[in-house]
Amino acid sequence: MANSELAVVSAVRRADQAFCGQVAQTDALDWGVAFYSGVFPLSADANQFREVQLGAASIGDVFESVERYYSQRNLTCRRWVPALGESAELFDAFFSARGWVRRERVALGLVDWPAAGTGDKGVRIVPARAMRKAFRATFFDAGDPGWDDETRGAFADEAEERLNDSNYDVFVATVDDRPAGRVGYHEVGDIAAIRDLSIMAEFRGRGVGGALMGHVIGLAKRLGPRIVVASRQREDTAVQHCFDKHGFREFGVSAEYERAAE
Repeated sequence: MANSELAVVSAVRRADQAFCGQVAQTDALDWGVAFYSGVFPLSADANQFREVQLGAASIGDVFESVERYYSQRNLTCRRWVPALGESAELFDAFFSARGWVRRERVALGLVDWPAAGTGDKGVRIVPARAMRKAFRATFFDAGDPGWDDETRGAFADEAEERLNDSNYDVFVATVDDRPAGRVGYHEVGDIAAIRDLSIMAEFRGRGVGGALMGHVIGLAKRLGPRIVVASRQREDTAVQHCFDKHGFREFGVSAEYERAAE
């Protein structure tokens, strides 16, 4: 599969916009696209300013205007995503001075269809829409102490809302009828995006990731999208080995800026 860096990065960004739009309303402002949601006010996916192009405008003036825009809706903008070609140095300096966190999103593209595997016979793959209880359980991983149950519940609510998008299919892996992980397959026009690969700590190293990836890549092979992409945060290295094993490689990196947690 011959893909250029620009093609993969552009496909990831297009798919990301559609993903954010699953749980948010959108509004085109003078310098970019605002995503906002009163239902999920703490979500950076649902409350962010994307494809930011400053032109001749001052970043400080744009920032203040965007802050007022969200404040008028009793919301907080939690992420900025500059458009391709915008100067990262300018955004770096501005947001660093305000305590925001710079994150790097790595764009991945499928370059080779992996060989079909038999998978681990102990792993069963089921659709999340039919197994919502099991799906929600994957957000409450006792082996990952980074979030409290209220925050996990908010993540699960948002993820469950995404199941209303007919172009987004999520699959849950179970081992001995226990939830073990999840992955999403998102169709955006002729793009297929693999999303939200997550393996519960107890089941890592037991073939769960391979079974999930094999399932969604098999689905992509049958459906025949123009391009198959994925993305991850630079610091999220846990899933990279799984993507590497299944025919993906890195094509580019985009900077994003997130408001520090309150």
